[in-house]
Amino acid sequence: MKFYNIAIILCQFYEATSFTLTPTRAHKSIAPSTQLFYLKEETSTTKIQVGITNNGKTTNHPLVTQQQIPERISYDKIQDLIDVSRPYYNLKEEAIINNPTTGALKGFSASVTPEMPLSYESGTMTAAEAGRHTAIAGSVAAALLNQEQNGGTREKHYYLALDAHLRQEPINSQIFKQFETIGKPSKKGDAKVFARATEVNKRDATAEVYLLTDDNILWHITVTYKIIPFKVFDRFFPLSIDPKLTGPWDPNTPNPYKGTINTYIAPQPLAHWNNPTVYHCKSHLRDAIPSMCAGHFDTNPCFPVAFLCSYLFNIGAESVAELAGVSLPYTRRNKKSAGNKNNQRNSVTIKELVLDAQTLCMAGTYGLDVDCKTKFNPNHKDGPVYETEIKATSDCDENHDVATVKVVYVLNEAK
Repeated sequence: MKFYNIAIILCQFYEATSFTLTPTRAHKSIAPSTQLFYLKEETSTTKIQVGITNNGKTTNHPLVTQQQIPERISYDKIQDLIDVSRPYYNLKEEAIINNPTTGALKGFSASVTPEMPLSYESGTMTAAEAGRHTAIAGSVAAALLNQEQNGGTREKHYYLALDAHLRQEPINSQIFKQFETIGKPSKKGDAKVFARATEVNKRDATAEVYLLTDDNILWHITVTYKIIPFKVFDRFFPLSIDPKLTGPWDPNTPNPYKGTINTYIAPQPLAHWNNPTVYHCKSHLRDAIPSMCAGHFDTNPCFPVAFLCSYLFNIGAESVAELAGVSLPYTRRNKKSAGNKNNQRNSVTIKELVLDAQTLCMAGTYGLDVDCKTKFNPNHKDGPVYETEIKATSDCDENHDVATVKVVYVLNEAK
């Protein structure tokens, strides 16, 4: 599947007039404000392909070709570099990986406890949650490399994940052993993460990140970031809510990333009538409010793209179920569901996804109209799959492109 280039233009629009947030409201016209433009040559980055071939043999895999020396780094020090905080930031046991001979930075490692609902997916961690943690880990690796390349500067930056290619890959004994050398998670059920920044310049960064779940699923993400200094972020993304609603997350309030993800779909039958292997549906997501964006970001809440994907992937899974004519039970996270590694319920597995995000969805701006098209492909290299394209567009008059994601689902029917 093709990995899309980073968007040449990153734009954000906001409503110039004040309004009161309510659960539902009519569509509104959003007046354009400052736009952030980048020249094509400034956005291009060299993407270093490091990973695993389909037959499971390693090809310059960083966990196999390098010795590792982990050095612990605190959450507070990481907060000096990036602006993603708790609860959206959920990494722990963080460590910097250095070259044992030169001391040069090689990567960043951490562990994480899965917390989001399993929804319709198999395994112990959903693709959206894997994307969330790997993208954050990649931003830390990029920030550390940015610091190293710029003589130890500790300036804080925003690392906006715009393009991502997430896929499951085979794991062999060498890779598994190398994950153990950078430290075992202290808690049963935790996943281990390793991130390496492959390029950082003034405006962009690219990272390769690997996440190994406790049921030995290896996720690999290639993610591209747009870098914006902390001090200039608000110039391009003016605050759209009451400043009293901003600030660090209060641990006494609910963690939005643990809650139920509610979606609905409205079938568009014409596509299926014309082609029985195709299913088309639409959906709508309400406008984000600050409590839905906790930790992303404290001073200017924006709906996290990986959390947005939780909703989009569920909509895609529902379309797969409708096309296949099966029921998919929604599964919350608890000890029983997380420990159930047998195929005892209908579910889907996301084998691969490609994300192309065009802009931030800021709290207090607009909701999202979602268009989903799913096609059954019996001749895919991974066997029969469902290939889905999901497009999210702002529900304001301008209909801004917010994000497009292509997902490959495998349907698992209960034994």
